[in-house]
Amino acid sequence: MVSNRSLEESIFAVIKGLLSQSVNLASESSTGYDNLNPSAFLQAVVKIFSDWKQLAVLFNGAGIVENQLTIISAVQEFFETNSKLQQTFPGVLKVCYDNDVVDEDAILVWRDRTKEKDASSSYLEIAQPFLSWLEEAESEDESEEDESE
Repeated sequence: MVSNRSLEESIFAVIKGLLSQSVNLASESSTGYDNLNPSAFLQAVVKIFSDWKQLAVLFNGAGIVENQLTIISAVQEFFETNSKLQQTFPGVLKVCYDNDVVDEDAILVWRDRTKEKDASSSYLEIAQPFLSWLEEAESEDESEEDESE
């Protein structure tokens, strides 16, 4: 029997699958999941997302913010079941950003919507250094554009 999945379900399945594969890869270099090193996990995320970049980028919908917000939600949901690795959330966001899976506009919309829902969100707190860096980079880009005009 063939099952039709929605785009959102497909995004969740693929993104969570890539992150789970990253756990498996990182676990190979450690003594199992219980002793998984967050640094090894992030290195695995970099490798897996680099290897599967073309697939992951397909889901960003050529810059459609809602699709990218679904990607970020899938990442968050992954960490709900892998809370031991939650501290790597901003690193995973950066990998997604660096690989054009999500762009800065989507990340900032996610931040704003998350603040509206739950200003004390642990994800906002953990991601704050990355979010600050992203805002600074955006400000610098705007300043450079203003100077060139």
